Amino acid sequence: LTRLFVIFNDSFTTRFITWQTAWLAIQDRPILGYGNENAWYAFTHFYRPGLANISFSETIVDRAHNFVLDQLLVNGWIGLVVALVLLGYLGWSLWKHVKKSIHHNNSAEAMMGWSLLAMLLAYFLADLTTFDTIVVVIYGVVLLTGAIAFLSNDLVNSIKLRPIWGWRAILLVGLAGLMFFDFKYLVPAFRIGQSVGLADNAAKHNNYPVAAKAYAKAQETITPYRWSFLTNYPNFARAYSMLLLSEKKMSWADNMAVDGLRVLSNIEKQEPDRAAIL
Repeated sequence: LTRLFVIFNDSFTTRFITWQTAWLAIQDRPILGYGNENAWYAFTHFYRPGLANISFSETIVDRAHNFVLDQLLVNGWIGLVVALVLLGYLGWSLWKHVKKSIHHNNSAEAMMGWSLLAMLLAYFLADLTTFDTIVVVIYGVVLLTGAIAFLSNDLVNSIKLRPIWGWRAILLVGLAGLMFFDFKYLVPAFRIGQSVGLADNAAKHNNYPVAAKAYAKAQETITPYRWSFLTNYPNFARAYSMLLLSEKKMSWADNMAVDGLRVLSNIEKQEPDRAAIL
């Protein structure tokens, strides 16, 4: 209720400062942006200290909490224009379909069109103050898929792509792209996440040998972002090396300490702001 009736609360102030930071970063790279998963670099470079005054708990900001600003950060003005054109065309197509359904007294089609249009608009408006999580993205993809399926006949006629082989080719290319993305990024990320979760839980219960094995398995997983998963490892390696040192296991302690420094060095290359905190 507070978020509904009190506009200038800490949540809004946090977003306002984040939007200011995002806008400064956008002006530095306006055409193509910073690329996917690089917004943290922009926020770090243009960090505004006002967040600390409102007890903001996050040390790294990687989203602007605004669809338009997020698109500008990641894809620049070119990406934003393309995204808005595609979404606008989908919304316009739904509006035309609703009008046609009303003209032909097809109330069921008109109601479905109105519902999809309202949900798309609500999703877009919500994205002006939030950012996409996995659950939100799944909801958005299902919503867009439903809208496209609902308009399939109209869209096929409008873009003159009637042969079924054309659609099959597009679907095959899209499916191949999704499979490549899945096996290249999502599957390794899932595996390393499982290993790190097991390691963190073991370390929390002072089960250092099990944690060390799980962290080692996580490091063996090849993914471009594996070091981002291992931010807890340097502190763990330091604590475990001190424990091994107290047990007079000098060589094991040295190896653990060196490995912790190695991982910290890789984290610093990928996320220099987080390495500074560690």
